[in-house]
Amino acid sequence: WGSIMGLRVAGLNPDWFATISVGNGDLIIIPEGNQPYPPVENPNEHEDVGFPFAAFPDQQVPFYDGCELIFGGGGQQDGFGDWINYAMKDTNFHASEVVEAITWFPLSEDVEAAYDAPFPSREYMAGVRVFPSLINQMPGLNEDAWAGLTLFEKPFLTIWGGNDVGMLGSCETQQKLIAEIPGAEGQPHDRLSEAGHFLQNDQGEEIARRLVEFYKKNSKQKVGFEIIQIVSPNE
Repeated sequence: WGSIMGLRVAGLNPDWFATISVGNGDLIIIPEGNQPYPPVENPNEHEDVGFPFAAFPDQQVPFYDGCELIFGGGGQQDGFGDWINYAMKDTNFHASEVVEAITWFPLSEDVEAAYDAPFPSREYMAGVRVFPSLINQMPGLNEDAWAGLTLFEKPFLTIWGGNDVGMLGSCETQQKLIAEIPGAEGQPHDRLSEAGHFLQNDQGEEIARRLVEFYKKNSKQKVGFEIIQIVSPNE
């Protein structure tokens, strides 16, 4: 949840940041009093829930024609409730499965093993199991942070994975940030076609190259400021 955390910090403390870069992320606003998803029933009971992304091949196929979603479900929120339930209860949860499913390129066995290494058994998984459910604690929390972002005039860059079928990967989410954050005006925003939700896995070198250029261009005008990047990695 890099963007949900990082953009909240930036919106509440804009003076801490000289530049911001974000990929496949957003600061989600949920009105107070709303409950986005039903709570998980019997969360301490483990079962074979079934992997929400099981239909996604290791080598992804294009999910978009431009900004039009041609494969991957209906509305942008479809499936998140299933993801909450799977993460909380599934007996076969593997971090590598999740990353593999929503990257464009297949992961090597070594990379998959590295993602699973912090979670050798279920007792190590409390954080990753609970995290998706925390969206139900967000109503009413981010309005002030978003107001701060809409006044952020320092350089703000979006680099998106163009094959992310979730809400965060949509053209609408990216364009909202570009349109409503003043510092986004005139920046070289882009969508990388061969990149899924975890775009740093798919296009890490290309993103790094673009960020170096972004920092070089803007550091000439921002000498003395610490430069901090935010790239959204995880759900």
